Amino acid sequence: MEKLLDLIFLLLFSVLIYLADGSMSAENILVFLIISSAVVFLMSLHQSRKKLMTAGAFVLGALTLIFPPVLFVSPIILFYMLCSCKRAIILLVFGAIRFSSYADMKALIMVIAGFAAAAVVYILTERYEIYKRQFFDARDMLSQENMELSEKNKLLTRKTNDAVSIAVLTERNRIAREIHDNVGHMLTRAILQMGAVEIINTQENLKEPLSMIRSTLDDAMTNIRQSVHDIHDDSIDLKFASEDCIRTFPENFSVRLDYNITEDIDKDVKLCILGVLKEAVSNIIKHSNGDKVHIIMSEHPGFYKLSVTDNGKGGVIKNSGIGLSNMKSRVKEFNGILEITPAKDSFRVYMTLPKGERYA
Repeated sequence: MEKLLDLIFLLLFSVLIYLADGSMSAENILVFLIISSAVVFLMSLHQSRKKLMTAGAFVLGALTLIFPPVLFVSPIILFYMLCSCKRAIILLVFGAIRFSSYADMKALIMVIAGFAAAAVVYILTERYEIYKRQFFDARDMLSQENMELSEKNKLLTRKTNDAVSIAVLTERNRIAREIHDNVGHMLTRAILQMGAVEIINTQENLKEPLSMIRSTLDDAMTNIRQSVHDIHDDSIDLKFASEDCIRTFPENFSVRLDYNITEDIDKDVKLCILGVLKEAVSNIIKHSNGDKVHIIMSEHPGFYKLSVTDNGKGGVIKNSGIGLSNMKSRVKEFNGILEITPAKDSFRVYMTLPKGERYA
């Protein structure tokens, strides 16, 4: 668009040259229209038509030698040559030398002024293009940096939220431990003492009240135990616990975890998944001769999936192993599926657990 505006300005300058020279004959007007139309057409070509644009520049240069009045349109010719093929300018120079013997001094000065105008417009246009490219490059770089900063902020927010969540869960575990160690022990002692009092009591009228107190203490103990277990089970962060389990791998293992499970999951299912994962990880560390492990933990509309695959050579499965029996019994409780697949260059533990009321 900028070069088109420059071309229009130089066309008007060429008209001024014609008017100043007083040579607005029909022949010169025809030359002006043909040359200006050819230049506009060539300028509109895409940069991929480079050969055609170069040929057009040399043709225009040759016309200045063959037909000197073409030099009245020198501003747009020079501007086109500067934009497309600077080597053709030599023909324009020889054409100007021949034009100097054809026209008077006034016309020659106007043509030279046209050359100067075309050169100035071209330099200004090129500088504008450079500044525009620099502006767009800076804008793109700034946009890229903003996107990277935004991603880092999101990552930082997620890490902060995870840290807060872990801190909350840790505190809940601490409270559960405190209740279990302090209140639980005190209630246990009170129950034992109440039992001793019942044994040594000889008054019939106190037997029923003492029995009721002991029953109340037993109920309180049962409720506290249930509450402590609920707090502990709810505080299990499956993703954090899985990552903590993965940290037990030696440094020579390359481990990849693909995790896609929501936190709204039954605590028994969490414990089952973690139990199978820990057993699989333990077996890999003890028996695998590979160095790469891929763990997939995902949630689907009807089931949860766990897949643990390493690149060690598959061996013989011993059905009598305690670890294998533990995994099978865990999965069986939920009516799930457990597949252990040894292959030539890999070993995979694959488990699915149905959701909702589908498990026992």
